[in-house]
Amino acid sequence: APVGGIDDCDEATRLAGRTSRQPPPDRPPTQFREAPDALDAAGFRTPPPVAQGTGDAEAPARPVEPTPADRPEAPAELTAVEQDGAVLLRWAPSVTPGASYQVSRVLEDPAAPNGRRERSLGITTGTELFDPGTPRGVPHWHEVVAMVTDPSGRLHSTPVRTPPRTLLPPVTALRAGMFGDAVALSWRPMPERDEVMIERTFAETSPLSGAKRRFRGTGGYFLDEDTAPGAVYRYRVWAAGSDGSDALAPSGAAEVMLRVVARPRPVLDLEARATLGGTVLRWTTVPGAVVRIYATEAPAQAGLVGTGPFGPADHEVGAGSLEGRARLVGESRRGRLVDPQPIGTVVYTPITIAEDRAVIGAAVSHSGD
Repeated sequence: APVGGIDDCDEATRLAGRTSRQPPPDRPPTQFREAPDALDAAGFRTPPPVAQGTGDAEAPARPVEPTPADRPEAPAELTAVEQDGAVLLRWAPSVTPGASYQVSRVLEDPAAPNGRRERSLGITTGTELFDPGTPRGVPHWHEVVAMVTDPSGRLHSTPVRTPPRTLLPPVTALRAGMFGDAVALSWRPMPERDEVMIERTFAETSPLSGAKRRFRGTGGYFLDEDTAPGAVYRYRVWAAGSDGSDALAPSGAAEVMLRVVARPRPVLDLEARATLGGTVLRWTTVPGAVVRIYATEAPAQAGLVGTGPFGPADHEVGAGSLEGRARLVGESRRGRLVDPQPIGTVVYTPITIAEDRAVIGAAVSHSGD
């Protein structure tokens, strides 16, 4: 047998490392030596694992998230105005020096992630941008983000956004005219958006002034009865939003201007008297208006005597429609004219004219023979 005994045998040593050790019956567990470190397949000790963060080796650095203090300040006072078929965006610059701005259009889309579809409109260092591609009839809004670049990368501010809005169809064929003492507005009806907003202001050339007024119109027609004679009004008309709000008028609103002209009073007391110098015509003057006298031959049908060629008394016509329809005797503001060439039976018709408004008076028949 070998001198060293079994404990010196390599085989025993190898097996001992695999045998669990228990304390002898006469020694308490606290005085029993701990089991040696585990050996690997080649018989070498395996060092115990080192707890993460306790060794000398440094862990890889994690990227540092920018704090609110690092982010640029957001732009302010973002506005959106429809202009020339596009949306003009304007904003006040960020107080952070060197900021540029990323502008996006966001469409409301329940089927898209987060209920929105976003499209970048570009990056600018200015404080305004045109969006010519905003679709009509779709709820949308715009967002602007300030950006700066530092050694850690590009930093973004919190976005500012416009209120949600929907571009509406334009109002076309807008016209304005006098109807009695009221202003009549008309436009081409829009089946998909019947209601319109009407904004009335005093034009710069108006001798009168006053507050801005708002009305609502439907069906392609509106009558503004609260008017002041002599005032020059500017009317702006645009399709009303579905929310019924009185939003600011878009810059692309239809516009028309009109001077309010009071309806002239018709002449109902025209008299004709034969003199050596011709037929003298007299009537009561009409303040603020001129009276024209037209002469025509007496109609062949007896039932039409006294009506004149322009229609019944107190009927309003366009002043331009009178040209070439009868012989003009003359016009006067003093209530007197002379027809030097009366021939046979003549029908005289007085027309009261104030600017482009003309009101037919009562015609009289007179024989110059």
